[in-house]
Amino acid sequence: MKAKSKTPVKNLPPSWIAEREYTRLDVPGRVVVRIGCPEPDPIKSSHGETWRCALQIEGLDLTQIEDLRLDKDAPLFAYGVDSMDALKNAFRSLHVLLKRHGTPLRWERTQEETFGFPVQVPSGYGVEFDRRMEDVINAIDAAILARMQPIYERMERYEARRKARKKPRTE
Repeated sequence: MKAKSKTPVKNLPPSWIAEREYTRLDVPGRVVVRIGCPEPDPIKSSHGETWRCALQIEGLDLTQIEDLRLDKDAPLFAYGVDSMDALKNAFRSLHVLLKRHGTPLRWERTQEETFGFPVQVPSGYGVEFDRRMEDVINAIDAAILARMQPIYERMERYEARRKARKKPRTE
């Protein structure tokens, strides 16, 4: 009895797990970006198993991006050391590709020209770099907290008034 090969079946369409639609601000039209489910890369690297996420951008010609040699028909992938890393790199790759293309886009949920992806801080450039980036992140967190503090205080006052109204009156 022959053992079944564990070689993955090639050319299967990706299983899309996330999608976002943008409105083009330069000409009428839409751009749709998709991220596929993380999967082990069928091509083994010298560093062990790697993972990948398929990417798709409909509505833009990515071959127009300077310094990138993208084949119009070739699938796009983001790679990582594990599934989470591949997924994180997929978001970063989409952000970079959209930014490098230069077409003004608006995410449907905003009134601003934005991609709606979180800014990612790179790592792996040494301990000193990581410490400086951590300081920047802490400063950002402090600025967000300062901006949100009045909202939190308003919510606390509202909750205190609501609880005061519920207390039974004793006469």
